[in-house]
Amino acid sequence: MTETQDRPDELGDRYDLRIKGDIQGQLVLGRNNEVVMGGPAGVVDLPRLAKFAEAIVQALPALNLDANQQRAVCELAAAVVREAREDHPDHSRLREMGRALRTVLEGAAAGALTSGILSMWSP
Repeated sequence: MTETQDRPDELGDRYDLRIKGDIQGQLVLGRNNEVVMGGPAGVVDLPRLAKFAEAIVQALPALNLDANQQRAVCELAAAVVREAREDHPDHSRLREMGRALRTVLEGAAAGALTSGILSMWSP
């Protein structure tokens, strides 16, 4: 929770902010839109991400993706696994690739769920 404090204009706004626990993401306060980042330094759990990418490749036949989408997902998953095994992996790049894989999976899962529910009854 933020609270604005009365201060002379030349000193600008003042906010008292109390947060318990880790901070992730962005926090924007005041007129100058200063961004304060907190939390872990963007480190990705490499073994978990690689396992996630490998699981998506194994699940590809059940995802009902067309051939081009399957090829793109395979290439992206392979890139994730390769990058995760590097001596100095790019964590921000890995995070973005992992998000892209997750988006594909979410879309496929939503489509499968919708198809399953819609097949239960047709007018």
